[in-house]
Amino acid sequence: MTLFRVVLPVADLERAAAFYAALLDLGPGRRVSPNRHWSL
Repeated sequence: MTLFRVVLPVADLERAAAFYAALLDLGPGRRVSPNRHWSL
């Protein structure tokens, strides 16, 4: 397995995190700073 880091600028971080978690079948992830959210 290869791990990739993807950085996407978004207007609403909460909505984007929920959208991509559902799209990519990911867990809830975690906020690491006010403008960064990590999901694995």
